[in-house]
Amino acid sequence: MLTTTVITCAKCGNEFQVKACLRDTRKFCSLACKYGEKATPTCWQCHLPFQVRAYRRYTAKFCSRSCKAVYEFATGKHKTLHVTSKRPPNWNQIEKLCAACGEVFMISPSRVDSRLYCSKACYSKTMRSNMPARRYIYLSIDGKRVLEHRYVVEQALGRKLHATEHVHHKNRNRHDNRLENLEVLDAHAHFKLHARLRAERRLNATT
Repeated sequence: MLTTTVITCAKCGNEFQVKACLRDTRKFCSLACKYGEKATPTCWQCHLPFQVRAYRRYTAKFCSRSCKAVYEFATGKHKTLHVTSKRPPNWNQIEKLCAACGEVFMISPSRVDSRLYCSKACYSKTMRSNMPARRYIYLSIDGKRVLEHRYVVEQALGRKLHATEHVHHKNRNRHDNRLENLEVLDAHAHFKLHARLRAERRLNATT
């Protein structure tokens, strides 16, 4: 249960409640008592009075950021910053042949040894043909990376597959994502099927 204690404000003398853990550090009942009444300086730009807390009585100069910007621009005190998240383009590009389609594309000299393909499509096509058989094939759908065999089944069923629904490759070739080679199983049935197939392979290897 939260315990509170009653202390007296060091300025106005009123009593107020605080958490017991703050009884030694809390001295004022409000910000007005802590900082005093609000001050009313005059804006250097629009020359209108505005309110700030008392401790900013001598440091507050402008009533808004727009007044500050106009004043600094008029007096020449503004700072010109060039902030950008992209590096300036390198126009000294050279030609290179794509390792997949053979088309010529332009590339920066600093990337001539590291970049081999003209586009993501060529890169994906090459990776698909050279991908190890144990890996699944991924597609990019609406900017998201999805498994091709699950996407093919979802398109055929017209709905999303549940997390407990697995897609089994009948011929055990993970690159063969034809619809006739795919079968939807629940997770338990899929595990049992692969356990039986592993047992059969071990039995065939010993005989």
